[in-house]
Amino acid sequence: MLLVPPSGAPHNISLADKLRMWTEAAEADTQAECEERREQLKIASAIGRAADAVERFNQGICVEREKVERRVP
Repeated sequence: MLLVPPSGAPHNISLADKLRMWTEAAEADTQAECEERREQLKIASAIGRAADAVERFNQGICVEREKVERRVP
């Protein structure tokens, strides 16, 4: 699962806070698929000139759904 921060949110927070506060942006079966999806979303945002979205995807993290559901770092 790809998690991204809300617009304007600080990105230098703990993993536990990211799991709790960040938004799901995409689903993937593997880490590699998640990273690929993140890159696709960054490119699409850049083409659409959505600088804020590009930055959010740059900060995004890929984590297992189980960790998010349990809020376990």
